[in-house]
Parts: sequence; C-alpha cells; structure tokens
Amino acid sequence: ADMARDLLLTNIKGLGIAKQTLLTAAFELGRRKQKADEINRLNAQIINNSRAIFAQFNADLSDLDHEELWALYLSKNGKILKKVRISSGGTDSTGGDIKMIVKPAVDLNASNVCLCHNHPHSTTRPSQDDKMLTHKAKEALALFDIRLLDHIIISDGRYYSFADNADL
Repeated sequence: ADMARDLLLTNIKGLGIAKQTLLTAAFELGRRKQKADEINRLNAQIINNSRAIFAQFNADLSDLDHEELWALYLSKNGKILKKVRISSGGTDSTGGDIKMIVKPAVDLNASNVCLCHNHPHSTTRPSQDDKMLTHKAKEALALFDIRLLDHIIISDGRYYSFADNADL
C-alpha cells in the first residue's frame, strides 16, 4: 500500500520530491495516529461479561462465510492486552491449536483469556469440537494460572456464552 501510494505521488504533475516526501510523512503520521487511537480504545475497555466480549467481536465475525477463532488477552482487572486471530477455517469448523492460544497469554503475562468464534450457519449452539476446545484451553491455561473467562459463539448478531450457560 505504501509503495502504491508513493507511485501515485510520483505521477502527479507539479509535485516535486520535497512535496512528495512531505505528503508521505503526513500519511505515515496519520497511520501511526490511527493505530495509537485503536490501541487506546482497546486499553480503555474493561471486559467483565459475555456482552462485552460479544461487543468486541460481533461486527467482525457475525457476517463471515467462514469460521474464525479469536482470543482476547486480558489483565487482572479486565483491560484488553491484545486481540488475536488464532485461526481461520471453513464453513463448518476452524482449527483451534491450544499452543496458539496459550503462548500469547504467557508472553503477555495475561491473567485472563476469552475465546470467541463464529458459526456462519446461523446457530450459536456449541458443537462437540467447540466443547472439547473450551475444556482443553481451560486446562492448558490453568497450568499457567491463567483463567479462561468465557468462550462465546457468534452467529447472525446473537451469541452463546459458555460461562453464562455453566459450560465452562
């Protein structure tokens, strides 16, 4: 994207190297500001219930035609440390490698983790694979004194929460 933008700048008649450099720097500052704003927005939010997890992921996952598994890594007081896509799969499943869930949690010194994935086929009911992944992730994280707060499944603007349904 940066290279394409730079090529476009060189094609503008009357735009010398100095102005091209100035515009490139301005674009870069804007990009950095946008990234910093996103980080600040994430850090300001407290995740303490399934509704807050749903709000973090609904817009991104509700309308996908394939499954994706994401994790939220949280501090002790529920502030978001990082939001990570763990895997992307097909229409009926996505792989959930436990190592890919646990490693960022340990690296970030997270106290809590929330998992979220979508079902593109309009049901929020967990499959046996969903239940097994939740159980394995909970056990693996517990080895590092990290708590799996919830695993939610999103479909068509609705969600199922393992924690709310005492399945965690």
